[in-house]
Amino acid sequence: MILLYIRNKEIRIRGIPSEKTGSKGQSDAALIADAEEVVPVNGVRSAVSLDWDDQEDLIFWSDRKTKTISCAHRNGTGQRVVLDTHLRKS
Repeated sequence: MILLYIRNKEIRIRGIPSEKTGSKGQSDAALIADAEEVVPVNGVRSAVSLDWDDQEDLIFWSDRKTKTISCAHRNGTGQRVVLDTHLRKS
């Protein structure tokens, strides 16, 4: 299992000890249990929510300062803005 969270301007992943394996027969976290990594993405200014698509291994986040929703793989590749219009402060 993994825990995704935001710390300052960083998106972080922490491995959580588990005996369960992922759908591909490997540990859900390619991390050692209790290890922590920073997802290497650029331009995060104020991420406020996170989600993870385990099928595609994509992390999605919304950024209230850039008013965008972006995504990238856990290793930081494929980073792109998914939505950058019609987002407003709430």
